[in-house]
Parts: sequence; C-alpha cells; structure tokens
Amino acid sequence: MINSNEIILKLKEIKPIYEKEGMKLIGIFGSFVKNSATENSDIDILYELDTKKFYERNEGFKSFLRIKEIKEELKNIFKRDIDLCAKSGLSNTGEKYILGNTIYV
Repeated sequence: MINSNEIILKLKEIKPIYEKEGMKLIGIFGSFVKNSATENSDIDILYELDTKKFYERNEGFKSFLRIKEIKEELKNIFKRDIDLCAKSGLSNTGEKYILGNTIYV
C-alpha cells in the first residue's frame, strides 16, 4: 500500500505541471498523515488556486470541469480516490484541524 512519503514525492514531481495552469498542490492531510489509512482510504489533497491564471485558462463553468478533471488525473496517478480541498474554502475550524495536520509538498 502507498504511504504518505510516496504520495508527497509524487506530488512534488507533478506539482509544476498543475502550477503552470494556476493550481498549487499544497499537501496532504487526513488518514495518510495520521497513519490510519486502509486499502480503501482516499487521499486528501489541499490546494489553492492562482485565480487569475486559473480562470484565464478556464473561464466560467470550465473552471469546475477542470478541477474535476484534475481530480480524475490524480486518481489515475495514485490508483485511489482523491478528495480535493481548497484552502480558501476552509472554515476557522477546518484551518485549525487541517492546516495543523498537513504534510506540505
């Protein structure tokens, strides 16, 4: 089974590809960070957008479709389900529990 170190190494490798279009992969959180992942666990990935760059390339509804495509691309790379979490969408509670328990890329 894949572990958090392998996930981080792969994210570091592919991070520049997504940054070119305005999506910054920040890190992982959740069961892989807590060492409680099972064969069925998804990978929780924290990201943020360079909104100007991302929306210039993906206007309107296309932006939602592109995020969905990226999620599928990551799913194919890691061979498991992916949860993408936008840093900008975190509540104060989310920031406390997610940012404090994130392994950064």
